[in-house]
Amino acid sequence: MIPAWRGSRRAQPLPGAARERGFSTQLGVRAHASAEERQIVAMDWVGSRTTTHNQRRASSMHLLHSFEALHASVTRRWWMQLFAAFVRCLLALGFIPPSIPKILGIPFTSMPESTNIGYFFNALLKTGFYYEFIGWSQLGAALLLLIPRTAHLGALLFLPIIVNITVLTISLGFAGTWVITILMTLANLFLVLWEYDRLKQVVLGTRIERPRRFRFEFLWFPAIFALGGVLSGLLAWSIGLGNFGNYPAVTGFLAALGAIFGLVVTAHYRFMPVGPMKVDDPTG
Repeated sequence: MIPAWRGSRRAQPLPGAARERGFSTQLGVRAHASAEERQIVAMDWVGSRTTTHNQRRASSMHLLHSFEALHASVTRRWWMQLFAAFVRCLLALGFIPPSIPKILGIPFTSMPESTNIGYFFNALLKTGFYYEFIGWSQLGAALLLLIPRTAHLGALLFLPIIVNITVLTISLGFAGTWVITILMTLANLFLVLWEYDRLKQVVLGTRIERPRRFRFEFLWFPAIFALGGVLSGLLAWSIGLGNFGNYPAVTGFLAALGAIFGLVVTAHYRFMPVGPMKVDDPTG
């Protein structure tokens, strides 16, 4: 028979000396090594981890510098500059004609509502101002692309619009149109990469300071938002807003929701960078 104590030996926590010997074994230190030897090995272990971290940062820096060198080489060639100007004007031309019917509030297509495409665009036409807003957005992106000084803004505004149109043409089964929209999306991505040096501050830039800290901020701020939830619930109760059957429960729910929302706001505020901008260096 196996003694009862043998089955529970593994559940017992290791004494401090045993844990230290286990850690020393992981570092490759003899169990009977002196404290000085253990300290030297531990410092070597920390140094090796630091070296690995620095190597990764150096690799990231090398990749970034290689990309920037390639970008500079490409954008300095006259024939690539001519190609970028051609792509800008071509994409602008692809957006200006379709934007005019939307701005004027007239149908974009003559297809009947019995088809998916006709049904979608007829429904879109009935949205009114939203239909016109899409047209103005397309026209604005096209005009920004045509002006060299604002071409980077045009490329950024153009991207979400053309991606949405690409997904739409694929989902509705536009015959052949989806190929054109995919090519327009790729051309737009080329223009975004072309403007990398102008957009670098947005992509890699960060602020170098942190906001002011408050004592017990993770308690006070959520409490303030919870109080706002309570006041909102009491206001709804007093005027009968929403015609709820149990206003005390609604008030408690709004208080809890306000506290959770306050925690999210406080966490965002706590880690939000502020102050002047600085472009991150991969080497840190």
